[in-house]
Amino acid sequence: MCGICGIISRKQSPESLTRLTERATRALNHRGPDGSGVWSDPAGVCLGHTRLSILDLRTAAGQPMHSQNGRWVLTFNGEIYSFQSLRQELEAGGAVFRTTSDTEVLVEYLARRGLTRTLERLTGMFAFGAWDRQERKLFLARDRLGQKPLFFGATPNGFVFGSELRVLKVYHPEARVSPEACALMLRYKSVPAPHTIYQGFNKLRPGHWVEYDLESGSLGNPEPYWTPAPSADPPDSEELKETFERAVAARLISDVPLGAFLSGGIDSSLVVATMQKLGSAQVKTFTIGFTQGEFNEAEQAREVARHLGTDHTEIVVSPDDLLSIVPELPLIYDEPFADSSQIPTILVSRLARKSVTVALSGDGGDESFAGYNRHLWLPRIARALHLFPGPALVALSNLLSWPHLEKLLVRLSERKLLPVRMVRDKLDKLRTLLKCRDYPSLYRQAVSDTATPEALLAAPVRGVMEEADWDATDDLLLKGCLADLQFYLPNDILVKVDRASMSCGLEARSPFLDHHLVEKALAAPASWKVGRNGGKVILREWLTKELPPHLFERPKMGFAVPLDEWLRGPLKEWAESLLTGRRASEWLAPGAALELWRQHQTGTRRHHHLLWNLLMLLAWLEENQG
Repeated sequence: MCGICGIISRKQSPESLTRLTERATRALNHRGPDGSGVWSDPAGVCLGHTRLSILDLRTAAGQPMHSQNGRWVLTFNGEIYSFQSLRQELEAGGAVFRTTSDTEVLVEYLARRGLTRTLERLTGMFAFGAWDRQERKLFLARDRLGQKPLFFGATPNGFVFGSELRVLKVYHPEARVSPEACALMLRYKSVPAPHTIYQGFNKLRPGHWVEYDLESGSLGNPEPYWTPAPSADPPDSEELKETFERAVAARLISDVPLGAFLSGGIDSSLVVATMQKLGSAQVKTFTIGFTQGEFNEAEQAREVARHLGTDHTEIVVSPDDLLSIVPELPLIYDEPFADSSQIPTILVSRLARKSVTVALSGDGGDESFAGYNRHLWLPRIARALHLFPGPALVALSNLLSWPHLEKLLVRLSERKLLPVRMVRDKLDKLRTLLKCRDYPSLYRQAVSDTATPEALLAAPVRGVMEEADWDATDDLLLKGCLADLQFYLPNDILVKVDRASMSCGLEARSPFLDHHLVEKALAAPASWKVGRNGGKVILREWLTKELPPHLFERPKMGFAVPLDEWLRGPLKEWAESLLTGRRASEWLAPGAALELWRQHQTGTRRHHHLLWNLLMLLAWLEENQG
């Protein structure tokens, strides 16, 4: 895992481009603490790289790396899990390799097969910049699911790209914040691709590549090479399980210590159980526990680890430990980001990094195997929208606002050991969903914290088009999975994990994000995904063969933190200073945020999620805008 960056410019000298790129690589040291390199071409190209050594730790495997024919120069971030088979293919054609790295396989495959064929054959997580010295073109590409980030854009002096947005600011310090991106962030907790917080810069969408031509100075339109879709032939259960096990096995290849995150939930437990079964050594597992029982999953993870026989490490953190991370968030996340599970994710990454350099996770299981509550409820609500007239749905929404009904549901939830906070949050969400009229609006509302973010901002906000390839199918369950794979997963979950893990030089790998597994899972019958007891039916069946069901059959918690309480307690002073500070007066509509704050403080309404979005935006602006 690494950091990459680069610039193309005919307006600056090679020496100036080199100095800028050296500064940019230093800004990425956290992603690659084991080494760095800068290469420049007198034509006006400079590429940078910082290295986290995982495969072939020798300096010969460093980057930027040249193909043996001298035509291609590559700066690459990620892991190619199919590199061994690709290497064998090239060796059969006469190729001779200097290293055992996947980087060399990638650059030589580009040299012999070209970009399109290379992307078709890659299995892994990656983002790269490849300079074709013969055609004088730069090619950028990002992996299919969006595990590795890649930003790009034009500056007054040329074209730039990098693993993190902070790099582009090195090349273009005058970049201006986009009000439209602020609105998107307030709605979704993050800025979804292809947008970024800065005007003129973009994220390359997952499964896409883009070309920049030095001679014409033109940037092509990003082109897709893969989009999530069911495989042509539905798999049988054994085939699907074998595909999962192959995905786990591929992610165990490493020349450095390797372990796994273990929450005790279905996905991470299944990954760890499979690692333990496939590997020859005892798996190192890591868990964060909380002193607050409502949020603590450590006991379940400990029992899972004991049953599987892993080498388990656990630390219990206090509210003060969690709160101590808050000031670091605008530095760790290169643009505003407000999924509050970022805090425990940072802590568990730091814990794991003390012992290992690579950690496997269960990320991606919910999206492909229908593990979220919305996979169960949104299809039902969508069907209800067609069965009942609008006035009836509005009346039902109003009924759900009845205080006595809420109290009754809370009492019922307590008897079933469901957290009260989850019942109230879900009830609020259901009220808004009943006012939607079609599935796209249902989905967007389900993953939103507000439908009108522009009302909170001082600057006028233009309409922003949100792309929706997932709207092509009529299967409502499949539609939801595709939406999560293309929107929620890359823009929220994978941003959270990438920045949290890479902030301490830890590589996170997820078998569930193997694209072969994703395609087969999408083609699997609905009965393998959703049932009477929730989603991920087939994963539960597999895990039952490894663990007693009582160890993993429990309500989903999702690495939550007590934002509601924090904003009325230990974070109150910090939050009020931001909401009444200079950035708030510059960016927020007068009185709008403070009214949300007043309602939250008095208990009239619970606005902790939306307030956290606002606070993360303001904290980021305070840290990054001088």
